[in-house]
Amino acid sequence: MRRFIIMLVIGIVLFVGGIAATVAKAGGPPVDEYGCTPSETYSGPFSAQLGVTGCVGNGTSVTFCHATSSETNPFVTLTTAIAAAVGQAGHFYENGTTQAGHEEDYVGPCVEVPPVDVCPDDEGIQTSEDECTVEPPPVDVCPDLEGVQTSTDDCPVVPPVEPPVEPPVTPPTTPPVKTPPTVVPDTPVVGVPSTPADTL
Repeated sequence: MRRFIIMLVIGIVLFVGGIAATVAKAGGPPVDEYGCTPSETYSGPFSAQLGVTGCVGNGTSVTFCHATSSETNPFVTLTTAIAAAVGQAGHFYENGTTQAGHEEDYVGPCVEVPPVDVCPDDEGIQTSEDECTVEPPPVDVCPDLEGVQTSTDDCPVVPPVEPPVEPPVTPPTTPPVKTPPTVVPDTPVVGVPSTPADTL
């Protein structure tokens, strides 16, 4: 065990010595692939916002829009130190692309996108179809016409067809039977002489 501890201490001393030698050789602290020291971060996607291209101090503040998973608050504007925004633990890579889980993040403050009204006929803004007023289908007041007429004003006025009026039929009446008068022939009255009319 003692031997292990001694080896560990020697390894740490050599490691620190190597860093010190690199710093001494280069004439300064070690730099990354962008030329930034451990106390600096490459401005990358924030170059325009900061007005510099290159390395800036780790405490330099930057503003970006972070996409959340919230339906009620899908984006939030964050202002953080650049070291928290760019690099291995940040939201962006040095070249400006977003890291996994931050695909919808973007540089600069969040721009509020107006909500889409899914029920434009209803008053106010409805963001869900569940909030829309369901109108019953219109009633066609003139079903004999093509299309849907919702007002009787849209229907043509057609006078009603009256059936022809037939005169009342009276049953035939049978005329009463008349009995002809009894004709009595002129018979001379017996015992009365007849006198011709010209004799008088």
